[in-house]
Amino acid sequence: MGTGHSIVSCFIFDHNGDLLLLKRHRDDWGGGLWATPAGSIEPGEVPELAVRREVEEETGLILDAVEFLGTHDITMPHGFAQMRSFKATVHQPRPIVLRADEHEDWRWFPLATLLEQPDIIWGTPSVLRDFGLIPSFEIDPTLIDGSSATRLD
Repeated sequence: MGTGHSIVSCFIFDHNGDLLLLKRHRDDWGGGLWATPAGSIEPGEVPELAVRREVEEETGLILDAVEFLGTHDITMPHGFAQMRSFKATVHQPRPIVLRADEHEDWRWFPLATLLEQPDIIWGTPSVLRDFGLIPSFEIDPTLIDGSSATRLD
């Protein structure tokens, strides 16, 4: 498995089924890439509370409910993380308030066009596919650099 850290990630969908992605700050790892709200689990923190905290810190959204999807090992050019993924739906439009030190932009992405979008962070399409949220496909364009996303449960 390697040495990495435990992170949480939240796939947030709107009433149309579009996925909220945040553009990572250019000076951070994965800078310029579009990613789900995500972050580290603090020592002793329950993953569901960690994902709610990260979403609120990064977007200003307070989620009504989150659903645990499963866990992946994600290997990227700069390291490794074990990612616990959650899903949430925002039924009413709500303002997104970004932390300027973490993200530069936000956008709702139609799932049907996700594989054609440039600059999506490592493994996002594979994780969505593994949880049945998008149809199967042959090649994840976000992993062509040798990165990987392996489902654990």
